[in-house]
Amino acid sequence: SYSQNPFRQLYSEISSYTFYDKLYYKIGIDQFDEFKSKGTSNEGVSALTLPLILTYDLGGGNSITSYIEHQNKNTHLRNESIGVNSSENYQSKYLSLTYNYVNFISFSFFYEDEIFEKKIFDTIWNKGINVWRGYDITAKINSTSQLSIFYGSQKGGLVCANGVCAEQPGFDNGIKLTLRTII
Repeated sequence: SYSQNPFRQLYSEISSYTFYDKLYYKIGIDQFDEFKSKGTSNEGVSALTLPLILTYDLGGGNSITSYIEHQNKNTHLRNESIGVNSSENYQSKYLSLTYNYVNFISFSFFYEDEIFEKKIFDTIWNKGINVWRGYDITAKINSTSQLSIFYGSQKGGLVCANGVCAEQPGFDNGIKLTLRTII
């Protein structure tokens, strides 16, 4: 990422329909690098993400969709004036499975885990694993509205959907009711 100061993102994908347009797949690869330098300190982020989407059309408005993602993310911070050199490494896996019934109601299962290791110089000071699981039922109320009931846990952070990104808080072991509508 040093040669692409301050930012670089390369994304490529292959997608297609197959089996008489019954199966849709999309396989991608995303390399994200960011580097910031201020005086005697610099910090950087590098992430490699491998997403996979599979959707199978069962006919009659019924389908099964899976989204699988694997990501390796590394961050580093180096401050020469105070002599600090730290890094954080993350490996995360995300899986969602959705059954859509007659384009009216969908049932989803979500799973995400994140293995992390944090270092100061070459000494590990924190490592572990975080796991989030959840279940969702979403019903289409009309052509512009849908209602969702979610039970479980979700990781907080930047969430992007349909070209809109927002910072979302984490959610642990509870129920969430969401009404989405377009005016």
